[in-house]
Amino acid sequence: MISLITHNLSKTYKSKKSADVNALKGVSFTLPEKGMVFILGKSGCGKSTLLNVLGGLDNFDGGDVIIDGRSMKDFSAKDTDRHRNEKVGFVFQENNLLDEYTVERNVSLALELINVKDGGDLVAAALKSVDLEGFADRKCNRLSGGQKQRVAIARAIVKKPEILLCDEPTGALDSDTGEEIFNLLKNISNNTLVIVVSHDRESAEKYGDRVIELKDGQVISDSAPIEVTPVESKPEVQKKSCGLPAKRAFSIGASFLIARPVRLALCIIICLLTFTCVGVSDSFASYNREKAIADNLVKYETPYYIFAQTSTWDLEKLDEGFSYTKNAFNETEYERLKTLVKCDRYDKIYRFMGRAAINEVQDQHVSFGGITEIDESLVSDYNFKLYGKYPEKYEEIVISDYMFEGFKAYGYKDKDNPLETISTYDDIIGKTISYTYARYIGMELIKDDLEYKVVGVLDTNVNKKLYDKVTFKDYDDKDEPLYQAQLEMSTYGMQGAMFTAKDFYENYYVPAMIRFNMYSETNGDLIQSVISPIMGNKKSMLEAVRIHERYHTEPDEYGWANFFMLTGDAQYVVDYAHPDMELYKTIFFYTALGTAVIAALFVLYYVSGVVTEKKREIGILRAIGASRGDIFKIFAAENGIFAGGLIALATAFAAVADVIANLYLTKGFGVKVLLLSFSIRQFAVLAAVAILAIAVGVIIPVIKILRAKPVDIISGRK
Repeated sequence: MISLITHNLSKTYKSKKSADVNALKGVSFTLPEKGMVFILGKSGCGKSTLLNVLGGLDNFDGGDVIIDGRSMKDFSAKDTDRHRNEKVGFVFQENNLLDEYTVERNVSLALELINVKDGGDLVAAALKSVDLEGFADRKCNRLSGGQKQRVAIARAIVKKPEILLCDEPTGALDSDTGEEIFNLLKNISNNTLVIVVSHDRESAEKYGDRVIELKDGQVISDSAPIEVTPVESKPEVQKKSCGLPAKRAFSIGASFLIARPVRLALCIIICLLTFTCVGVSDSFASYNREKAIADNLVKYETPYYIFAQTSTWDLEKLDEGFSYTKNAFNETEYERLKTLVKCDRYDKIYRFMGRAAINEVQDQHVSFGGITEIDESLVSDYNFKLYGKYPEKYEEIVISDYMFEGFKAYGYKDKDNPLETISTYDDIIGKTISYTYARYIGMELIKDDLEYKVVGVLDTNVNKKLYDKVTFKDYDDKDEPLYQAQLEMSTYGMQGAMFTAKDFYENYYVPAMIRFNMYSETNGDLIQSVISPIMGNKKSMLEAVRIHERYHTEPDEYGWANFFMLTGDAQYVVDYAHPDMELYKTIFFYTALGTAVIAALFVLYYVSGVVTEKKREIGILRAIGASRGDIFKIFAAENGIFAGGLIALATAFAAVADVIANLYLTKGFGVKVLLLSFSIRQFAVLAAVAILAIAVGVIIPVIKILRAKPVDIISGRK
């Protein structure tokens, strides 16, 4: 059966600087399935070009090559790769081994490219056939020239190709070694078509079954010509998918990684800095006020939400932070609030009226922020602790542990007795507190008192360590944000509340305020804030923070509109830094884009160097059957290792950088504020940018090298 036909084959090399070279001019011959065919001719006659065309290492311009009835003109890129992979074995003059690999690894690579697993026996048989038993574990760079050529032959025949192409296989060997190689090839030709390009006429006549001679790209003689009969091209027979296994691609990629260690080190340093910058930049760019507040609610172990009502004349600026004066609201708005925020319970903090002092001790230092009514369910649902008993009469109250700290700091004084020191809860329980209201009637200052007996102290479960520096103490200016955060908690939350019996506000306090002429019967805005226990997850926290997005009244004739908002310690400290963060957010967004481009350029710089350094190895792999996809696998594996290490390091660096940035941004706050948080999002962005940058850096040089013909890659022309 006929195996290979060339029909009127031509090949011209184009040159920009000199005349075109016609390497092949109408070459036609027919070769059988087996036997040893020599192609002779002087240098430049076209014999190596012919061999490269037959093996799919180079293309042709005219005519045709027909393999087993199928025209190579119909071959796609994948078909050409498969042709080299399955049908052809190459033996190069310079052997083209991967010198850093062992003999066994070089030979087994040809099997792996055709998906042969556990090919150890085949490798051993191939090495035995070329008299290299016992050499499997030896590195190729420790072999003699003749031994290397034998390894090259073993690599070519181990996959049992239909055609073995040999380009000057003995050109660099001494005569004795050359004779051994020809004897070996002659033996192989008993079952395989062996085509040998040579200038050695004596060996051709001695070993060849047929000798074809070329001159100036044309056949000038053929010792056993067979009539060339063009045949109809057969359809492609689908075969199993071949390709380099991922494990071997990973191994080769790892060896490619250190091809240029200095360039690699420089690229690692630059990319590590840029990817770290991307991670930190995204932390800034993704800064979100609501998320920051929710994060700090967790950080400060805040036990409850504080909802208040405020107003603005510009509804479009509601997301720019809040520093508005809070307004009391009425029962209708309270009911609306309950529909907007889904919490387990809602407790009202009623407002105090007028300017008030407690027992005239350090006026305004120890002062109730509001009034709320207490029972066993409140203590249980908020996880509070009560020392003493619950108030049963309107004249009885419970004070918070925060208020106790005020009496502990400044002492207790009633109207007639000297100042007393307060040290324990028992010291304040049983004391009477006079709450004094002062007002001017005309030019006269009038004072009225309400007296309450302290029957208990309530631990409101607020993080006391957080506020220790400013709890009824002189504090530095740098602690002002911390003090203001606590002031929010004590004014609108339960820290500064006076806890009373049920129905106290409606039946006792409001009538007293009307009697003291401090309050109007027609004014129904009694609610200062609403408290709800924090029992949900981060999602429910974000919903609570974003309440201002879901409620606001229609602007009045002056443009003012009311809306609900979350207040408290976390809200205050975040809003303290909010204007700066919005600026940083914009700056770092563009910084992230810029650093990503820099990273891509440096990866391109690095990979281009690797491609240049490993060009010969790439050409060899392509010549022995590696497809374009296999080469991409190798570089994907190489840069996967590179990317994985960089992403891991950059993630750690970016997380640490976020911590440092937080400390810097909140320096002077008197409290640690979590403005930046390195989360799964930052990791994902950092990883995505790293992978994209590295992919871009890899694709450009690899595509460029793969566009070249394997023969040009090996020769160094591309």
